[in-house]
Amino acid sequence: CSFVAVGHGTCVVLETPDGRTLLYDAGMLGPPDYATQTIAGYLWDRGILRIDAIILSHADIDHYNAVPGLLDRFRVGTVYVSPLMFDEFGATGPTRGPEMLRRAIVDAGVPLREVWSGDRLRVGEAVKIDVHHPPRGGVIGRDNANSIVASIEYAGRRLLLPGDLETPGLDDVLAELPLDCDVVMAPHHGSRLSDPPGFAAWSTPEWVVLS
Repeated sequence: CSFVAVGHGTCVVLETPDGRTLLYDAGMLGPPDYATQTIAGYLWDRGILRIDAIILSHADIDHYNAVPGLLDRFRVGTVYVSPLMFDEFGATGPTRGPEMLRRAIVDAGVPLREVWSGDRLRVGEAVKIDVHHPPRGGVIGRDNANSIVASIEYAGRRLLLPGDLETPGLDDVLAELPLDCDVVMAPHHGSRLSDPPGFAAWSTPEWVVLS
C-alpha cells in the first residue's frame, strides 16, 4: 500500500500478491494534469501498466480529477462508486464535474459499478476488501458524509480508508462495533469535522496517515 503525494488530495495504490493494482481515489485540489502525471509517474516507476480497479470514495474533485487522464494512459478494469456518486441531490457543488467523470468512464468502455455497506470485493485468494459505508440509500448530508469507507485485509493486517467521512455518516460508522486496524487514513485529511479522537478510539490504529 502506497500513499501518493498529490498535495491536497488523495491517491492510495494497492498492489496485491498476485500482481493486481487497485487505486482508492485519484485526484487533487488543483490542475488535473499534475495529479495525473504524478500518479502515472509513480505507477510507471513501479512497472504498472494496468489498473485493475479504481474505488472513488465520493464526488469531491480532489478525489477523482486525475481519473480521466489515467483512463487515457492505462488499461482500467472497473471503477467502483457509491450509489450517491452521481446524485445531484447529494452534491455539495456543481454537478458538471461528476458528470464529466461519468462520461469519461463510459467513453473509455470501463465498467462502472456501485458498492455500498455490506459488499465485499475479493481480490485473488488472499486479499479482501469490505465496504462499511454508505448504506445503499445513502445518508442525508453532504457528499463527504456518503464517502465509501473500505477496509483491506491481507495476512492478518487491516488497512482502513474512509475518504472524507463526516457527520452524519461518521456517526453511523462509529455506532457499529469497533474495527481494530493496523493502518488508518485519517478521514477528510485529518479535519476536526471528522472527530479524529473518536475515530481513532473506534479503529485503534497503530499508524495514521494524513493525506
